[in-house]
Amino acid sequence: MIESLEYYLRRMNSLTNWEERPRGGMEVALEPIRDLVEQMAVPIQGLHFVHVTGTKGKGSVGSLIERAMGVAGYRTGRYSSPHVQSINERITIDGEAVSDECLRDALAFVFRTYDEAAQQNSAGAKATWFDVFTAAALFIFAKSDLEWVVMEVGLGGRLDSTNIISADVSVLTNVELEHTEILGDTRAKIAAEKLGILKNGGFLVTGIDTADEIARIVKLACDDKCCDVAFVPVNDTFSFSERNRRLAARVLNVIGAQGWRIFGQNLPVSESILTSDVIRQAQLPGRRELFDVPVGDKTVVIVLDAGHVAESARLLSLEIKRMRILSDTCIAVFAIRPDKDAAAIAAVLGDICHTVVCTELAGKRGSVEAAVLASLVTKEGCLAVIQDQPTTALEIALNTAQAVNGWVLVIGSFDLVSTLRPAVTSVGKTVEC
Repeated sequence: MIESLEYYLRRMNSLTNWEERPRGGMEVALEPIRDLVEQMAVPIQGLHFVHVTGTKGKGSVGSLIERAMGVAGYRTGRYSSPHVQSINERITIDGEAVSDECLRDALAFVFRTYDEAAQQNSAGAKATWFDVFTAAALFIFAKSDLEWVVMEVGLGGRLDSTNIISADVSVLTNVELEHTEILGDTRAKIAAEKLGILKNGGFLVTGIDTADEIARIVKLACDDKCCDVAFVPVNDTFSFSERNRRLAARVLNVIGAQGWRIFGQNLPVSESILTSDVIRQAQLPGRRELFDVPVGDKTVVIVLDAGHVAESARLLSLEIKRMRILSDTCIAVFAIRPDKDAAAIAAVLGDICHTVVCTELAGKRGSVEAAVLASLVTKEGCLAVIQDQPTTALEIALNTAQAVNGWVLVIGSFDLVSTLRPAVTSVGKTVEC
């Protein structure tokens, strides 16, 4: 008997979910997900994968590749995390989030296998929330008559649940200090964990600069796995969007070189299909989204960005300075989890913001206190307002921006964007930029 989707989501929430817990004691292993997928007999061997890891840009790069391969004539899927508003966003088919019915049926099948594993006391009985959802995604992809799937790593790479696939192309977007309590306390250690997605004879596309000390680690890992590697030239002057586009373009060129052709044309898959329309369609919620929101007798531009590492904030600031529709007066809403570098992001905000409304996040993983954030941004020369409720913080920011002919930036966490985005989209209009 198949139960409701809500039933299976409740069952998932009874499992260990490291997205909702402090990660200092996080335990990860591939045996549970392998056991589940093997017992499910999911035929993933016929799928072609692009496997994407990195500190930032994973979702955007993956979405660009997914959309472009669809334009090339192939049925595509994409697996990503976290979601902003609906859990269905994590699994897409041909660019659209899966339906509730599709997700329900997949989770029902996975939980039947999970229960059998528990009875047999096999490794699958120790599956986490992310293991179960990854297994459901692979089940959906295998049953959906797809050719290409983009799989985004959840955390790290070597021991991530997605690392049971064998990819045609792997992507390492970049490496910054993040999740140091799990992945290591240096960029070199973190890079080694992320490069754990490489498979023998594969191909790696990376945004690591050849002059970066991490490039040597990349080359050694690729030599060890007999992988070819393409270093995509980027520099500090490139915006976040341009970096992502360049990485996706190189992946498409690699796929074309592997013999894949555009349907209806005697041409290989290449970056030529990454048009402005494809780029627009690949826009993800919570990644530099712009809206016009009515406030009194005016409208205020609001930018939603889930950036939670300093380099993401820095690159966003570069893009912001190039947007002619934005004034010089930025009012930010800022909240961040304790495992992120709040001071580094505050330093970036000091360069672009007039006022920062500091707020807090709900959830078991905790939140940096608004008063602490206020102290950090004040040191950077910003005016600070403390308001621990995010929705009220947004109201304060919008009213302040309206009064000074400014605009609003929401930044610091996917959870913050997830909390505020419904209110913004209910009254705001999307701004193309």
